[in-house]
Amino acid sequence: MKNYGYLERTIARQLDRFPTIRRTAKKVYQRLNYWRYREKGFQCEVHSKVKLQSLDHCWGGEKASYFFGYYDKTPWGGGDDAKMLMHRVLGKEVEIVRVCPEQGKRLRLGMSSAWNHQQGSMTQWLNDEIVAYNDVQDRRLGVQIVGAGGANKQFIPWPIQTVHPSGIEVLSLNYKRLHRQRPEYGYKPRVSNFSSEVPLGEDGLWRVNLETGRAELVLSLSQLRRHRPRTEMENASHRVNHAMYSPKGARVVFMHRWIGDEGKFSRLYVAAPNGDDLRLLMDDRMVSHYSWRDENHLVVWGRTEKQGNRYYLVDVRDGTLRVLGEEVFGQFGDGHPSYAPGGRWIVTDTYPDKGRKRHLLLFDTQTETVHRLGRFFAPWTFDGMNRCDLHPRWSPDGNYISIDSTHEGSRKSYVIDIRKLLNEYE
Repeated sequence: MKNYGYLERTIARQLDRFPTIRRTAKKVYQRLNYWRYREKGFQCEVHSKVKLQSLDHCWGGEKASYFFGYYDKTPWGGGDDAKMLMHRVLGKEVEIVRVCPEQGKRLRLGMSSAWNHQQGSMTQWLNDEIVAYNDVQDRRLGVQIVGAGGANKQFIPWPIQTVHPSGIEVLSLNYKRLHRQRPEYGYKPRVSNFSSEVPLGEDGLWRVNLETGRAELVLSLSQLRRHRPRTEMENASHRVNHAMYSPKGARVVFMHRWIGDEGKFSRLYVAAPNGDDLRLLMDDRMVSHYSWRDENHLVVWGRTEKQGNRYYLVDVRDGTLRVLGEEVFGQFGDGHPSYAPGGRWIVTDTYPDKGRKRHLLLFDTQTETVHRLGRFFAPWTFDGMNRCDLHPRWSPDGNYISIDSTHEGSRKSYVIDIRKLLNEYE
């Protein structure tokens, strides 16, 4: 694997203070490396004991650009795990589709103009019979709630960020502020109920009851800015992002991010859903991706002053951290990690290596070994805001992994059967 090494990552960290220079230098360096390390004609390669299948057959022979979205949600649902949710790109909108891979059928649930290539429209199952996705209706940004059969729509003017395990409440944030600072995670359409210019004291993380439609601001950006303040926060643009409920919904983890004269900074927080018991977990400039193992622990790709950029197991009760896999796991760099049901396995991906290949990795927490499930070419056409990360997601039974990829030249979603590989370790 022609990955980026310690010296290259150190230089990249030194450029954190100069985002524009860092971004330009990164693009040039990536191009130079690609011409040296590329494999002509390569598309993908998978482990001999896994099976890769696209969902092309669900589109009835039509050419389709489709994907699911982010790694913290699962496309599977409907009670029997035979149904999956997808986004089909149709110009400036996406079609929200429920597909049945075994039958090769699909059902249109709706359309949305509130979407991006990284997270789609945050489409997800509220329960076995109800699906929710972000949408714009009457110039208001909010969540569209629809039956899995396509009927009984209900619109609430608060967009989803994360859904409580009960399916009754969600956390929401300002996607217009997010679009101004990070367009690949926000929504472009103009709306009347959100603005990128909302004062810090009136913006942040909202808690929304889906049954009543009532919302309350539980943590404001001004409150986060005052919490153990740093000098780098002065004259900076602030936002919250990547909120996730814990498996039982007792806690919420999220990031406070800002960019100012000293570059980009991220903090990792945990709190109760109502904003109480706010705790700062990581505060060494960089936190990237994370997910819950159980109510008390997270896997996090982040930075500590002592041990650098690593995958850490974080105990949210007291903030203690432990490196996962040392160099065995951490050598591959940042990715989108999540635990399999049962907590033994972690699946994650990588950003493109020097030859423009994204790697899909399976980490065994018992033996601390890494299995490479596959590597997938990332065409230059799909780069920047248009990029397609693998964003691996587990099926509820832990036997399959869903990914998005462009290695065949178009945006598609795939299912990977890993049962044969897992059987060797039972």
